[in-house]
Amino acid sequence: MSQNVPEKQFARKFAHHVKFKQCDTYEELKAKVRDGVLFPAIRENTLDFYCSGQRAVRRTRDTYKSNDWFVNRGKRRPGAKSKDISFPTFPFKNEYGEIVHLNAILDMCRARAQDGSLESYQLSKVYTYFSFASIHAVNNAPILLDVEARFASLGEAAKTNKDASMIDLVFLLPEKRELLFVEGKRRFDPRIRKSAGKKPEVVDQVLRYKEQLEARKNQIIQEYTLAAEVMDDLFGFTFITPKSVLPEVPILVVDDKATPAEGSTRQQPSKDTWLEPELAASTDTPCKIWHKDGVWLMDARGVFMPQDFAGAARHFAQGLNALAEKIRR
Repeated sequence: MSQNVPEKQFARKFAHHVKFKQCDTYEELKAKVRDGVLFPAIRENTLDFYCSGQRAVRRTRDTYKSNDWFVNRGKRRPGAKSKDISFPTFPFKNEYGEIVHLNAILDMCRARAQDGSLESYQLSKVYTYFSFASIHAVNNAPILLDVEARFASLGEAAKTNKDASMIDLVFLLPEKRELLFVEGKRRFDPRIRKSAGKKPEVVDQVLRYKEQLEARKNQIIQEYTLAAEVMDDLFGFTFITPKSVLPEVPILVVDDKATPAEGSTRQQPSKDTWLEPELAASTDTPCKIWHKDGVWLMDARGVFMPQDFAGAARHFAQGLNALAEKIRR
């Protein structure tokens, strides 16, 4: 493993939180964060708000940004590429002269979620019951601190940013003050499936993530400690500062459909001997956990599929805690 830490470090700081609190839309955003509708994620001097697995709004020093598809209510000129559009506050006029409110952006996020990444949409169910700032959070459960945690490349690859990494979910386990980074994958994602005698792409992906955590663990603890102070000031909810980072990045397996009533539009590959045998094996727990080719996996299909995630949330919390215990051994 490369011992060179790149110049571009992992950062979780937002120096503009005092100014942001003076904005007209601050209280509306804060209310939706506390109700679990939005999840706030600090980057490097930007604050991202996620809804249904989509980045709905980004706050910079002076402005908001959102994707043109959301801002223009699903309209995009022929041949135009996706881009972010800046605006000073809500409401505002889009390029078609329409008045756009925050709720209109969120409605567009929800509408597009299931047509985009079903993986991100299903994982977004944890916002309401695990977000550090949600009033609906499950008591004594792992706390969601971050989503889409991005890392610049390590070593020689840093020169071209090759093999940059993005990990889906970051949890804090309160009892031991540990950070648990988690990757989500759809059941029929080809990156998690292979025929006999081969390892899927996800194995190398997770090993690269583990290298990131090992090389940057001091940065990670330091930055989430700073983020805790800012989030407490902005949203009135704090979390225990982390002391350590669990060295493994487990995979949550979710299904290829958004609700039990929907059929998958993705075809199951004809052969897979890496994932399917484990999923087919019987288990008496809602979240089966196993280890294969140096990777930890948890079958989360049963807890993410119910339309009412509230009842399944405790099972998911128990599954994450059990997974962390196995990693510690």
